[in-house]
Amino acid sequence: ILQPDKNLWARAEFYWQSIARKQPEFDSRRLMAEAVRGISRESWETYFNSVFIKQRRSLQVVAPGRWETLPPVVGARYYDAGSIKKGHDTYIID
Repeated sequence: ILQPDKNLWARAEFYWQSIARKQPEFDSRRLMAEAVRGISRESWETYFNSVFIKQRRSLQVVAPGRWETLPPVVGARYYDAGSIKKGHDTYIID
């Protein structure tokens, strides 16, 4: 997180992104490093196991291609974004 930028282009991009996020102090990397230092290994493992291991999720997006065939369905098949959203309360997109 605290490694220096590799070139001026990357450094300029950091400044522009900070401005776009309304962070004129340009200290987001330092704050992120402090937050990461505050996480214990045990709490990270607990979080990782509960979110990624115990609640496995996946989304496979396929197109029929020139042979107009799709792989066998495992789980539900959706044909549009509206169908996916139906029945789900929230979505978090970072």
